Amino acid sequence: VLRTRLRQVPVEGVLKYTGVVQCARLVVREEGVGALYGGLTPHLMRAVPASAIMFGVFEVVMRVLGGEDNTGPIENSIPLIDSDYNCNAYLCRGYQFEDNTSNVLELHTDDVIPFHINLVAGHKPGYANASVVDTSTNKVVVALKTWDHWPDVTDGSTYDQKTNFNVTIPSGLESVCGTAGKCVIQWYWYAIANDQTYESCHDFNIVA
Repeated sequence: VLRTRLRQVPVEGVLKYTGVVQCARLVVREEGVGALYGGLTPHLMRAVPASAIMFGVFEVVMRVLGGEDNTGPIENSIPLIDSDYNCNAYLCRGYQFEDNTSNVLELHTDDVIPFHINLVAGHKPGYANASVVDTSTNKVVVALKTWDHWPDVTDGSTYDQKTNFNVTIPSGLESVCGTAGKCVIQWYWYAIANDQTYESCHDFNIVA
C-alpha cells in the first residue's frame, strides 16, 4: 500500500506523501486502519456474540522497508525509519492512539477477553505476556497472563494453550485506565535467541 503511494507522481509539482510515517498517518486518517492491515496480528474478541476486534499493529515501516516479511520484529525496522519519526517504536510498535479513536474498547471489571495468537514463526526460546500498559510511561500496570516459556511447550503446556487463552480484566484500573488513550492491552513476545521483540495492542478504557 505505502510503497505504491510513495511512488505517485507529484500533482502540480507537489508531493502528497513526503515520507513513510507521514504517508502512513495520512492513509490512516483518510482511509482508516484497514488500509494498512497485513501480517501477524493477534485477535481480541470481546465476550459479545459475533463481535471480534483485530489488534491494531504498527507494521508500516516494517512492510515498506522490510521487503515481503510483514511478520518481522520491531528491531528490523529501527535502523530504517524516517527522520521525522518521533514515536516510541517499543510502545505498541509506534502505533498512535489519535489514529485509532474509533476502535477503543469499553471494558468493565471482570470482563473476560478471549485471545487468539496467529503464530507464523515460533522462535524459541522466548517469553511472553498479555498486560495492561500505561501509555504515558510504557510500563506494565498489571500482567494479565505471563509465560516464562513461549511458544515452546517445555513447561508441560500445549501449543493450543499458548495461542488460545482468556484473560480477565481486574479491579482497580479505573483511576489509571478510565480515559481512552491512557492504557492499552498489549500482547508482548520476546524471542531470546533472536533478540527480537513482537508487540500488538488495543486501546481501551474502563467503564465504571
